[in-house]
Amino acid sequence: MRLILTFIIALSILPLQSIAATSVISETVASNLMNRLSQNAINIFTSAPSATVVTTPNQTGLVQNLDFGILPPATPVIMNATGIILTNGNINGGNNNLGPLAGDNDVFTELNNNPAFNTTGTFDASSLQFNFTVTPGKTAVTFDLVFASNEAIGAALPDTVVVMVDGINYATLTNGLLLSNQTPGILVNTPAPQVITGFANASQVQTVTAVLDPN
Repeated sequence: MRLILTFIIALSILPLQSIAATSVISETVASNLMNRLSQNAINIFTSAPSATVVTTPNQTGLVQNLDFGILPPATPVIMNATGIILTNGNINGGNNNLGPLAGDNDVFTELNNNPAFNTTGTFDASSLQFNFTVTPGKTAVTFDLVFASNEAIGAALPDTVVVMVDGINYATLTNGLLLSNQTPGILVNTPAPQVITGFANASQVQTVTAVLDPN
């Protein structure tokens, strides 16, 4: 499973409910990020996967109690769980440019497949990658994510999240469009810029189901 992001992802498979305040802690150790991400899959993996991460301090971290408040149409963007955050900026909402950092080939490919984005390259990407084997009979993995951005909705510079599982990007809408600030209807303004993350725009919680390659 490979997570390649240019802004934020926080994942969980726990139900939505009222929660405590959001907290974010910087984390750059691949195994710690992977363990947090896969904490609800302890009985699914047949072995502990090894992980690699591309990041810099304060670009990725551990999230507790993700809460972006109530977004239109009156839906709470809340996950009462621990998860991870990967960005192309700063998880603390301060200086949003920690780079210049390298881009990512998979992000570029996904953006380049949409000519409307007019992509010439990518930069400042953070990524987490790990391989895993599941117990017999398991055919898919599922997780929740929230995509957020400080880029204006519809701005010329695209922010995008890409989640590759067995070579397929599952971070898309049902019509195949990317989770991006350039895709209409994805992002809405948060009630107020988040004290913890600083993101001014966020999506509703997106539930992703990735079908596994049996081979």
